[in-house]
Amino acid sequence: MEKLNMEVVLKGIADRMNRSGYEKDCCQVYYNVSRDLLDECLPILGVEKVSVEEVQRIEWKLLNFDEAVAIGQRSLVKIF
Repeated sequence: MEKLNMEVVLKGIADRMNRSGYEKDCCQVYYNVSRDLLDECLPILGVEKVSVEEVQRIEWKLLNFDEAVAIGQRSLVKIF
């Protein structure tokens, strides 16, 4: 199926789910699929997944700015 056709099909499914009262389910599916895709793509970009606990244990005063930014970017993964 072409990309455009697939987008039309998925939008139609989402619209029908919303009209039928399944907004919450539709949102949950979107969230799960987005999170899974993010989990697959981030390692390709060299982004490591870390937990909130790991970030909290880091001795921040010992980090330089570039390291702190890198850790902050990795911790965003946990949010999604």
